[in-house]
Amino acid sequence: MAKIISKEDIRVVVYPVIGYGTTPDKEIEDCKEIQKNIRRHIDAGKIELKYSIVERCEFCDYTWEENEKGRPECCDKAVKEWEKEEKEEEND
Repeated sequence: MAKIISKEDIRVVVYPVIGYGTTPDKEIEDCKEIQKNIRRHIDAGKIELKYSIVERCEFCDYTWEENEKGRPECCDKAVKEWEKEEKEEEND
């Protein structure tokens, strides 16, 4: 049995120049500008702006993970903040 290798999902991917201190909003703005400029040069095809959404802890900057009760798993500061908010909700 011979393996057949083919290329699929062929596309153009453009990565903008990202400098130190560039915010995600600025990156999106730059990508939209690139899209606009590409559209001026093509008659067919589809241009999409895609990005991933990543949740991070404001205290330790690790990817946000929580247990089944919703308590953060990354650092003590996040756990303490969560516990504080839980107590406040109980008192309301």
